[in-house]
Amino acid sequence: MQDFEEEEDLEILYSRLKGNSKCNSQDLLSEEEDPDSFHALAERIRVALSVSNPDINKALSLLDTLQANYLAAEISKVTPVPVKQSSQQITKNLYNMNQLSTTSDHQAATGNHIFPPPNQSNSIPPEPAPNPTILLYPTTDSTSNLSEILNEALSPRDYNPTNIKPLRGNGLAISFQTSSQIKQFQSKLKENSNLKSTITIKLPTKRSPSFILYNVPNPTKEEDIQEALKSQLNLKNPLNLRFKFKGNTTSTTNWVFEATSQTLNIIQQIQKIQIGWSMLKISEFFHFKKCNFCQAFGHTTKDCHRQIPSCSRCADHHLITDCQSQSYCCINCLESNIFTGSELPTFHSAKDRSCPFFQDAINKYRATRDYS
Repeated sequence: MQDFEEEEDLEILYSRLKGNSKCNSQDLLSEEEDPDSFHALAERIRVALSVSNPDINKALSLLDTLQANYLAAEISKVTPVPVKQSSQQITKNLYNMNQLSTTSDHQAATGNHIFPPPNQSNSIPPEPAPNPTILLYPTTDSTSNLSEILNEALSPRDYNPTNIKPLRGNGLAISFQTSSQIKQFQSKLKENSNLKSTITIKLPTKRSPSFILYNVPNPTKEEDIQEALKSQLNLKNPLNLRFKFKGNTTSTTNWVFEATSQTLNIIQQIQKIQIGWSMLKISEFFHFKKCNFCQAFGHTTKDCHRQIPSCSRCADHHLITDCQSQSYCCINCLESNIFTGSELPTFHSAKDRSCPFFQDAINKYRATRDYS
């Protein structure tokens, strides 16, 4: 049954490639003389599939050669950049990718392009700096709603906030266009005796970095973990537990804690924590979004707008579970090189932490945390 499905898929792909032969054949070498030309390879694929016992492995090998030839033709069109791109220039390259004309996912699905348009989340310009924000919380003696208190005392038209978000603890995060507007708003709060007695003012600060404790057995109690962390990391107080999520098996859970930079330095040295009779891996945890469907950064799989997957291993358009490639190719670096002319290394997985895109995401996260 599996051989039949593979044969059918190859026949469909062959028909698509045959339909594109007019527009693509000029990009390859002479079909009449070169045995690896587009038409020659397509004919060999057809022969491999036309016999009573199709040679699936041979057909797949010929398809790999055909795709490699097409990729070589695409790359040869890119104007080389005289200076190699550094990881700090990736964001600029991604913005330039958005300026190029792109094709819809439907066109990619019909075989008109080996590579789909650049990932949209990889094509956005750098995020602007957040507007200055002030945090308001009710005092311990106040039970009133902050929005109602502010509406009675101050008119929002006089301050023009750019954003207002609710916070845990019945608080409000109010953003303004400039720092001077925050100072003006803060002075009004202090001048009003009623507001001063019912509202506590705070300015936002960077959060502490986090670390992850991998594959903790589900029956383990938090007090046992906290005691082990205190004794082995030389801590005086329990750490703040951020959240937990599923481990490698249904019987384990990953725990994420906040910690100071000094604690992280100890974690990087020991790399493991003893909990009972188990040694558990521990390392720094980075909070950023990465899609496991298209491999782009900035969104998760459930929010992905793409219709065609990209393999994190070989950059082809299938799920990683269906990958049979023995070589690595990063889809993010590959698309950057093709569409922007960058010269990023591509011979690694899209999940490799040494990937320039992965490092760029880590650097952006670290800029939001307090490592002092």
